[in-house]
Order: sequence, then structure tokens, then C-alpha cells
Amino acid sequence: MFGKGIQHIGARGQRIITILSAVILSAAMILANIGIYNRYRDNLIETEKGQLLTIARTIGTSLEQYVTLEIEKADLMLDSLGIIEGEQSGDAVSPGKIRDIASLMIRRSEGLYKACILIRGGETLFTLGEWTEPIPELEKLDPGPASILGKYQASSGWYEMLIGKKWHAEGGDLAILLSMDLSIVYEKIVRPVKIGNGGYSVVKDRSLAIIMHHAKNQIGMDALYDRQEMYPDLDLTSLSDWLDLQRRADEGTGILDSYVWDSPDLTPVRRIVAFTTIDILDEQWIVNSTLPISELSEPLRRMLTLMAALSILYLTAIVLIMVGITSAIRRGEAQKKEIEYLTEINRGMEAIARKNDEIRHYQRVQSMGMMSSHIAHEFNNYLTPVMVYGELLESDPSVSEDNRTIVQEMLKSVGQAAKLSRELLDFSRMDAGGRMTAIDLTRETAEAVSVVRQLVPARITFSAELSDHPAWVRGREGMMQHILMNLCKNAFSAMEETERKELQVSYTVSEASGSVSAVLTVSDTGCGIKTERLQDIFEPFYTTKGSSQGTGLGLSVVRSMVENAGGSIEVRSEEGLGTSFIMRFAAAESKEKLVGVSGGSEEGGRLKTICVCRSKKELAPWQKWLDSLDGDIQYTNHEAAVVARLQEDSHFCGRLIVENELLTMRGIDLAQIVKRGNSDIHVILLAHEDSAGQQWYLDNGILDEIKTAEA
Repeated sequence: MFGKGIQHIGARGQRIITILSAVILSAAMILANIGIYNRYRDNLIETEKGQLLTIARTIGTSLEQYVTLEIEKADLMLDSLGIIEGEQSGDAVSPGKIRDIASLMIRRSEGLYKACILIRGGETLFTLGEWTEPIPELEKLDPGPASILGKYQASSGWYEMLIGKKWHAEGGDLAILLSMDLSIVYEKIVRPVKIGNGGYSVVKDRSLAIIMHHAKNQIGMDALYDRQEMYPDLDLTSLSDWLDLQRRADEGTGILDSYVWDSPDLTPVRRIVAFTTIDILDEQWIVNSTLPISELSEPLRRMLTLMAALSILYLTAIVLIMVGITSAIRRGEAQKKEIEYLTEINRGMEAIARKNDEIRHYQRVQSMGMMSSHIAHEFNNYLTPVMVYGELLESDPSVSEDNRTIVQEMLKSVGQAAKLSRELLDFSRMDAGGRMTAIDLTRETAEAVSVVRQLVPARITFSAELSDHPAWVRGREGMMQHILMNLCKNAFSAMEETERKELQVSYTVSEASGSVSAVLTVSDTGCGIKTERLQDIFEPFYTTKGSSQGTGLGLSVVRSMVENAGGSIEVRSEEGLGTSFIMRFAAAESKEKLVGVSGGSEEGGRLKTICVCRSKKELAPWQKWLDSLDGDIQYTNHEAAVVARLQEDSHFCGRLIVENELLTMRGIDLAQIVKRGNSDIHVILLAHEDSAGQQWYLDNGILDEIKTAEA
């Protein structure tokens, strides 16, 4: 009897233990599900933040490229009059000619430019369109490329941006003002980018005034103070914190408690937000992209449904097990269920690990896209001469058949390399052009140092000694900021473990025998570079930071920029004491004296012109236009002659006219070679019809004009 009682008590105890185990396991499952759900929700929000930031960056890049390109196009059209500083005549700058060009430009802009006004000495010579705003002060407008003079809110409710250009001319300086309608920019660039069902993007200036918004009543308002006055009963604390972040940082993400501004009821809404800052000439804008967090409810609902289904299945299994235990308790059942439970947990952890791998893969792909664009562009630059000279050798009758076969194999490989380059560009989708222009190194360096000074960590002592003597070189705008940012970021990393943390930037300009030399030195007191590594640091993809911290392209790009500007770079380093980068540039004391502005491009005051064509008979459709050009035109039927002259003298002409189809290459390919040798040469392509492909070369500065066949 006693043994049976013990057995009976043991069975009841096992049932209780089983039930308690089932309850505990169920509670653990619920807690685990809650944890998994919360992690899933947080990961989903973080992923959406990253996507919104990518959208904001994409819109910002598109805005910057579109507005800058439109200003450059306006600049080129106005410069097409021949109004070049130091070369104009009274007839060349006649208001009639400028009016014709401005009128054509306004018509072609499809509404982008609303009005135009030409001023000489405070007197308005003509007005196109409706000009209702006061004329701004023009004393600070310097002759040269078109620039942004500011913006104002027009009577339409939208902002309009003033573009100005000024020339020295007989009878007084001429200044032309164009009014760019930012509503057109919004409709073309910002509005088409859809963000879910209720998401959108807005654009503010640096003062946080709203200049582009889908709710028109919000345009022109200060993002915080005007809204506080208009809606005094609303709680704008979250908005204030978000705007404070935009004042402090260049980009960021967050969660914002806001309102539906285009709703009469001002419905409260919680949003996922991201912003980035862009620079357009002298303007700085903030692109803000937002998405209601409620739009994440659908994937969260699916997750809850899945978790509920799994929970039901789990509980059903528990009930079945309990029924089985009631009929016959088997030893080891608890261990089996524990193993099953741990298996489920393991599967969940594996799923999370796969998700993290997907995120890391996306980031790597994004980085590869940015990198591949740079590689593809540089690759094309090196491939073109190989292809040109290979085709010349292939067509050379003096080359033997064996060597011709070798050349053909070489060209086949070059063709495959060119195809690979195009595939890289298709992959990156970041193909964009940049033009070499005259820049003042002194001004660019001072601006770059001011930016770096704001970014230097508090633990590092920063000093700068800058000369104010002008030094002009031919390079890319923003070049010095890119160079200094790369070098200074490397210096920050190098000084992380050192006790003495000092960063010094020195910029000197010296003049001797009529030539100007500029020297930029960046020195740090970091860990230094080992002697055996000095010869490798400028190699692409070489990095000592590890694959997770660096791409190895920074110093390679710096060297490329310096050398493209006609300079040289030297590194001096001692392990444990620090590193110095010394960049030397051959410069000019003024823009007018910059080498290559006019040398060899004129004969007797007239532009020297060379035309490359297969035969003069092919030029019949353009003959009338050719006869109207000033000066004599030199003709050649082989592009090799032009390439040879370019190697001997990069200023062999001021204007180059090329037929679209040449003997061994396309006219566009020749234009690329010439522009790489001297970007000042004005290149005109003769084409029977215009095409989108040719327009790309025009937009990116490889071609200056496309002349289609006359009817």
C-alpha cells in the first residue's frame, strides 16, 4: 500500500511538473515571441531609416546635379555669344544678342526660368517675362561663371531663385538676372520620388525655411517658429529636437511626432524621418524624407500572424503531449520537449543571423556601387588611347600579318574591358561627369580648412597657417575640401592611440621668375607609417584599417586629384612620430594668366579652328554653317593627326569640329581624348541627327556643341 501511495503521489507530482513545465515553456515562448517581435520591429524601423536616408541622398544628389547643370547650361548658352573676358567687343555684347539668347534659353527651359532682366549701370535694358521683385545689389557679383544671388517667395507661393552673370563691356558692365522657378525643380526631381502611400520629401534652406513642400501653405514658413505662431496649441517639442539635429549635423535619421500639415484637422502622426544636406554653389539645402510609421503595420501584422500561428501550433503540441502524459507518463518526455524548444530557439537565432548578413551584404553592394563608378570612369580614360593606337596599328599597311593578328587580339581584349567598364557603370548607376575649371587654390583651401576646423575632435589640437596670395590652377571645384577631408580623417585615425595629438595645415604661395608655386602641407603627430608601406599607400584598395573601416581608395583619389590639377604629392613619415603630406602645384597669380587659357588657340585675334572629317564631301550638309565661321578652317581626314598634335601641344587649336563617323573611331571618342588633354578646346560634333546618347556627352562637358545636318 505504501509503495502504491508513493507511486500515486509520484504520478500526480509528475503531472503537476508536466503542467508547470508546459506553463513555463508557454510563458517563455510568449516572452521570446515578444522579444523577437520587438527586435523585428526595431530592425524594420532601422532598415526603413536607412532606406529613407538613401532616398534623401538620392534626391539631394539629383537636385544638386539638376540645378548645377541648368546653371552651367545657361552659362554655356550665354558664353556661346563669344562674350569671354578680355576678348569682347561692343558689338559682341549688344543687348539684342543677349536678349535673343535669353529668350531662347527661357523657351527651352520648359518653364524653369520665369523671367529675365538685363542691367547696365543700374539701367534696365530689357525684361523678359514678369519681373515683380526688387533688383538685388549687384556690386558683389563678379564677372565670370553664373552664380546664385539668392531666392525669394513669389506671388505664386513658390520660391524663385535668382541666377546672375556679369561681364565687363564697353559702355559699362552688363549683368543678366534669371529667375528660376523652384516649383518646376520640385515637380521634376522631388515629387516623382514616391515613398510608400503617405510619405514625401521636403526641402529647406540652411535657415530651416521651407522652400519645397507638397502642402503649398507650408512653403515659406520657418519649420518651427512660424508653425508655433500659426498653431500655438500644438506640441512641437519633437519637431524642435529634430530641427536642432539638422542644425548640428549634415545628415541623420529619427522618429518624429508630427502632424498632417495639409489636413484641416492637423491629425497627429508618428513618422520615420531622415535628412541630408547638399551644397549648390553658395546655397545649402536640407532634403528631408518622411514616412508614416503606420505604413509598417502590414509587415508587422504579417509577423504577428506568423507568430500567432506558431504559438497555436506550439500550444496544440503541448496539449497533445499532456494528453499523452496523462495516459502514460514516459520518462525523458521533458528532455525531448526541451530539446525541441532549444531547436526552435536555434532556428530563430539563425534567421536573425541571416538577416544581419543580408544587411551587411546590402551595405557592401552599396559601397561597391560607389567604388565601381570611379573605377569605370578612370578605366575608360585609360582604355581610349589603347583602342585608338591599336586601331591605327591595325590599319597601318606596314604592320605584318602576324603583328596585325596580335593587334586584333589586343583590340578584342580592350573591347571586352570596355564592356566590363560599361557593366560597372550600369551596376553603380552613379555615372556623372565633372568639368575641369579655373579655381583659386587659396580661396578653396581657406574654405576647406574652415570646414575641417569644425570637424576636428576636441581632443586634437588643430592649427592652420594660410597664405592669402592668389594661386590659380585648373582643377575641379571642391577639390581642396575633398583632399583635406581625406587626409585629415586619416590623421584623426592615426592619432587615436598617441599621447600627443596635433594636426597642422600649412599653405604657402611663393613667386619666382614670374611663376607661382603653391604648397599645401598636412602634418600629424600620429603613429606614422612603416617605411616598407610608404610605397603602397597610394595604391587603390590598399588600406591598413581593415575591410570594415576603409576601402583603400582615399589616398588614391587624393593623388589623382592633385596630379589632374598639375601638381605632385609627397609623403614623409617616421614611425611613432607622425606623417606629413606635401602637395606642390604650379599655379598662376590670376585667372587670366592661367596657362592654357588662350595659348595657341588664336591666330591674329581669331579663333583657330581644325575640322576632322573623312572627306570634305561629307560636310555638305553643314557647309553653309562652316562658311559663316570666323577665320580659316584647317581640314584633316585622319584623327591620328589631331592626337599627335595634341601630344606635342595641348593648345594646338581653340575650336575642334569633328564628324560623327571617322576612319578608325567615333567623333565622340576623339572628343574625349582631346578634352582630357585640354578641356578649354571648344569641341563641336557634326551629327546627322541628335540622340540621347550624344546629349549625355554634351551634358557632361565632353562635347560643347552638337551641330545637326541642315535640312
